[in-house]
Amino acid sequence: MHTNTLLRWLTHRYSILICLTLLAFGLRMYRLDYRDYWDDEIISTFAARPDALTILTSISDYSVHPPFYYLSLHFWMQLFADDLFTIRVFSVLTSTLCVPLIYRLGQQLANSKVGLMAAALLAISPFQIFHSQQARMYPMLTLLVLLTTLTLLSAWQRGGVWRWSWLALLVAAGMYTHVYYPLSLLALNLWVLILTLQARQLDYRRWVPLVSAQAVGVLLFVPFLPQLFGTVSAVADWFWIRPSLLDSIFFPIMISNGSGLIIFRETVPRWLMLSVLLPAVAAFILAHAYLIHMWRSSRSIAPHWLLILLLLWTPPIVAGIISLTVRPILLERSLIAITIPIYLLFTWSFLATRHIRIAQLTAMAFLCSIGLSFSQIYPAAPQENSLRQAIDTIVVQQQPGDAIAFADWQSFDTAMLDHPELEHVYMLPSSAEDVAGFASSDYWEDRLEYMDVLDPEHVQPIEELANDYERVWVILTPYNPALDYQLEHTLDWLDEHGEQLEQIEGGRSVTWLYDLTP
Repeated sequence: MHTNTLLRWLTHRYSILICLTLLAFGLRMYRLDYRDYWDDEIISTFAARPDALTILTSISDYSVHPPFYYLSLHFWMQLFADDLFTIRVFSVLTSTLCVPLIYRLGQQLANSKVGLMAAALLAISPFQIFHSQQARMYPMLTLLVLLTTLTLLSAWQRGGVWRWSWLALLVAAGMYTHVYYPLSLLALNLWVLILTLQARQLDYRRWVPLVSAQAVGVLLFVPFLPQLFGTVSAVADWFWIRPSLLDSIFFPIMISNGSGLIIFRETVPRWLMLSVLLPAVAAFILAHAYLIHMWRSSRSIAPHWLLILLLLWTPPIVAGIISLTVRPILLERSLIAITIPIYLLFTWSFLATRHIRIAQLTAMAFLCSIGLSFSQIYPAAPQENSLRQAIDTIVVQQQPGDAIAFADWQSFDTAMLDHPELEHVYMLPSSAEDVAGFASSDYWEDRLEYMDVLDPEHVQPIEELANDYERVWVILTPYNPALDYQLEHTLDWLDEHGEQLEQIEGGRSVTWLYDLTP
């Protein structure tokens, strides 16, 4: 009797869900500190340090992303600490919370089996694990898309002022988190619009609060729009790579099992690339073939299937179209929220076709490909930040009468993170017209003020700062919008007025030491 009771309890869906949630937490905590600071994690650290009002009103002086994640991280750091491990734990918990929520969504759209299998895939998702181990906003984006979808479904079906009010707050929070959130929101709006067109009846009791809730959320975001447009325009001018619509198709495939973490690495053999990529392609083909079969059988797609398809394909396709027509914005990690519909699609279609041998083989191959992706998620040895090593070398060799000049945020932020006491540090502005908005004197002064380091007088071109020093260290990285300008202007001036003593190439940076003694 007791054995049967224990067995029923262990196999109950909530017990399984608890185990899956704990598995997700364990996989995300495993080797959480094995990678050194990623450059954008340094941004997260500095962006979250000022007071909440400064973050809300001045974040565009420092980061291209909206402030909600940084505000949340700010209060997390106030409660605990701002070391790398602690701020990554915030992402771990955010990502782990998505596991029970995707179960709830799968249960609501289909049944408990679909919810549990989707939760299992999300728990072991290489792409989700990889980004949950970084102090960035991508797990929060996934969480907010999940919460928005659940809330809209509940409000659409059951109404209620508090549900629509909660939706308004989620819309505002999502827009204040990432520029890709509106793409998922667009998918939800397309879904209710298609349902309304199919019903050929406009239900004002639903549409009025739906539009009102989103209008409130957008109005709450309006004060930040000028900052957002300014930073996105500056970045897009030099950073983004113009993608093709083919990327809009392949990015979801690579996200499904983390194959993008492998196939973009130059050292990975081709057989391994194919072993990871092909099962993901097969899983997508099989799932969509089943949907086509359903559509041919009934000449319509069930509303819940339609919701999954819209959540899956609207963000990458719209981002791809915008990238080709307006300005490039398509980026794989920004599509992280589509893991939700991907896993719901896979589990639902597999459960419907599980008696077919090809479906069984595809599912097994897909799970094996996830295992191969884990080999890239968890490094065999600790991975260090080469910039930190390069800057440590400068600090050790710096002598009285030496100045250190930085020309990009990566190297400068890294230096200020590890050596906030460092003296005689300068920023080299650029006057190149194509990058002036992202490397000008005004840009660096605003950035220094937000970080609360140095004074504006430390932003000087090489010909001004060099007069007060005997030697100058210059460090450059390729990730620099004004790299060509600095190579042509700064180094040419130093070659003309001084003597190069040393050139150090280390990882992603090159450091020069010049003697300016007459």
